[in-house]
Amino acid sequence: MRQKAYSLVEILIVIAVFAVLSIVSTMVIQTVLKNANKTQSQINVRENLGYVMSVIERQLQLSKGITVCPIIDPYKVDFTSETGVAASFVCENIGLTDPQVASYSGVTTPATKYRLTSSSVIIDYCNFSCTHTLGQRDLVKFSISGHQLNNFEAEGATVVMQTEILLRNYSKY
Repeated sequence: MRQKAYSLVEILIVIAVFAVLSIVSTMVIQTVLKNANKTQSQINVRENLGYVMSVIERQLQLSKGITVCPIIDPYKVDFTSETGVAASFVCENIGLTDPQVASYSGVTTPATKYRLTSSSVIIDYCNFSCTHTLGQRDLVKFSISGHQLNNFEAEGATVVMQTEILLRNYSKY
């Protein structure tokens, strides 16, 4: 009676098939995890930039007016708050270490600073512009872009946002 057994070639073929399957499945898992990291990074940056935009929109809409329009410095907008206090939004250190968007307000010197962006978000671009028409409400345009700090290039994606803010109060100039 003859016993059935597997030959060495058959065993090697089975091992090779399992090796190929494990390599392919590892690559698929890596791709899925990388895409999940990229998506989470974009969500974090979008939430942070959205918060910055909402604060700026709300404060400028309720303000008594822009101090200087058209804006001379595209990284800064000076305004008078609804309570009559001098305030400003500033894009600081763009292109340098620790780029951020900050709010300054108060009657004391130096004014009180509030950082609006998270330290985990790098601001790549930030710009204010203002359109002034006599007898009309001022229009402020704000653009910002950023990406997640300490991300691999493949995982990180830049988020770009912009808005136009029509001030509530009419210009008196």
